[in-house]
Amino acid sequence: MRSFKFFALVATLIATTTAIPIDRGYDSELVARDVGDIDARDVLNDAQAPLFSRDVESDFESIDARGLTDADELDAREFDDLLELEGRDLSDLAYEDDLFARAARTSKVNNVIKAQGQKQEKAQKKANANNKTAEKAAGKANAATPKPAKPADPKDPKQVAAYKKAGDDRKKAATKAGSQAVTQAVKDKKTQRTEKWASKPKGPATGPKPQGPARTKDQKAADRATKQADRKATGQHLKEAGKVTKNTEGLPGRKDSYTVAADNGKGTKQVSGKDVRKAVFNSNANQKYPVGQPGKEQPKTFNNDPYSPKHPDPKLAGKPTIPGLPPKKGVEYPVLSGSKSGWTGDQNPGSARVITQKGGPGQPDKLNGVIAHDPSKKGDSSDHYLVQKNAKK
Repeated sequence: MRSFKFFALVATLIATTTAIPIDRGYDSELVARDVGDIDARDVLNDAQAPLFSRDVESDFESIDARGLTDADELDAREFDDLLELEGRDLSDLAYEDDLFARAARTSKVNNVIKAQGQKQEKAQKKANANNKTAEKAAGKANAATPKPAKPADPKDPKQVAAYKKAGDDRKKAATKAGSQAVTQAVKDKKTQRTEKWASKPKGPATGPKPQGPARTKDQKAADRATKQADRKATGQHLKEAGKVTKNTEGLPGRKDSYTVAADNGKGTKQVSGKDVRKAVFNSNANQKYPVGQPGKEQPKTFNNDPYSPKHPDPKLAGKPTIPGLPPKKGVEYPVLSGSKSGWTGDQNPGSARVITQKGGPGQPDKLNGVIAHDPSKKGDSSDHYLVQKNAKK
């Protein structure tokens, strides 16, 4: 009886100190459209719209209404926005710090970023496959329907109108055929998956699993309160990282690009402004508890060491990588090309890095630039060089 009262007292204290308003619609996966995409229209505030919760398969099944013929539109709708978090009010700053540390300690922040990248990649893969199916079906429909003959008299309004209507009807028929093909493909895939699972041999009956000691109602309530607090802490952590990133000076536009050396040292590759913004966001999100292999965690301090006095380029010899940045005042983080989640600690980081500098009290952070290896400079193989944005076409 004493043990039960003790647990009840502990649960009451936990519930009292951790009880905060919880949005039941908020999912710990924090469905982010694009955690690295931040600009003036991605305003994080306490009156944000609900989190994206559409089911991608249902979108494809309703393709008759949308067409899904424009991949850019799909990308803009589902993958081109900043992580949208519903507003949360943590008036107790000490409690907020505790939640922040707890979220970071349990690696929930980085796991959320990974999950969102995987979810977006999966959705993009589905979209690409469905667009391919739609285009193939539309092509067949067009091939089966000959192009309408041009009007014999181009000045006759009736003939011109009939010619235009025939062309529009042909286009609509092709679009409808593509939509129906995608819908049928989704249904066929579901049927195949169901049949596959049904055909799998069932193992011997093992009976009910052994149950552990039953938890009391108070213990369950305490566990729920802890999970909800962790979930809210993760959301607050990402929301704050988003605010810091949004206010960072020097962020490139999403469609800006940089040309950096390929990771194998042969040729070059493109890094987009979106990739850079994502890296800055991830750097802020993982600032307190860096991620990666032991001894190689990121983000980390950027020393901004000077090049060798014997560097082949006299303009660089003895000069720091980033002019004007004091030694060991920068923060570096890997930037990946075309990744939905950005670098999360378990990929090859490559040589490209974003370099940021923390602002003083009340001052915004600053993006000092993008750096990468450049074999053409003929310096040391470990040297990094400041990369300039490509000129806009």
